[in-house]
Amino acid sequence: GVPADVTVECSAIPAVPASSGAGAAITATDNCDTDVQISFVQTTTPNVDCPALTDIIRTWTATDDCGNTSSQSQLIHLIDTTDPILAGVPADVTVECSAIPAVPASSGAGAAITATDNCDTDVQISFVQTTTPNVDCPALTDIIRTWTATDDCGNTSSQSQLIHLIDTTDPILAGVPADITVECSA
Repeated sequence: GVPADVTVECSAIPAVPASSGAGAAITATDNCDTDVQISFVQTTTPNVDCPALTDIIRTWTATDDCGNTSSQSQLIHLIDTTDPILAGVPADVTVECSAIPAVPASSGAGAAITATDNCDTDVQISFVQTTTPNVDCPALTDIIRTWTATDDCGNTSSQSQLIHLIDTTDPILAGVPADITVECSA
């Protein structure tokens, strides 16, 4: 009844099958002992695909009344093929060039931009800001803000915000002299 080796997502680790009591999935028989004792040990081993994960080794050992033993193990190889999920990335906006919004925090307490993952509890978030030509006013450049979440196994997810800049405000003249009445010679 010892389960076969399996490869599963780190968020889908199978439950340990029962090895005692009525309906136990793992059993042992012996030629002399009618009540063979089964012990269970779970250990971990390095994961070759993702060093941030550890594979699980489950070992059951049957011991009869005379001290004879038999062991079988199950290897649970963990994988992480699921990208992290970003939350809180602002929607695209169109704003006056004098009203560019501040960059939301993506780290620390109260961060507006967060990331969750099925295996990693501390997903790293990187931020890059670039510009692109503005089609409405070539003197302006639009802003592209991109956040990328990367989990411990290298899976990534990115989301961007486009800040389209506009200028609908007329310039303000200053220092223009007041109207005056003067002699034509002055």
